[in-house]
Amino acid sequence: MLFELNSSYSPTGDQPIAIKQILDGFKSGKKYINIIMSDMNW
Repeated sequence: MLFELNSSYSPTGDQPIAIKQILDGFKSGKKYINIIMSDMNW
């Protein structure tokens, strides 16, 4: 399955590291990735 995301926004803060970790997990064969948010200042 091919997935492509196009956006005018660029990742900031910790996002580039998180994106790399998610992609590395999928590339290593993991089917599921849990994303946990620790700083929820909403």
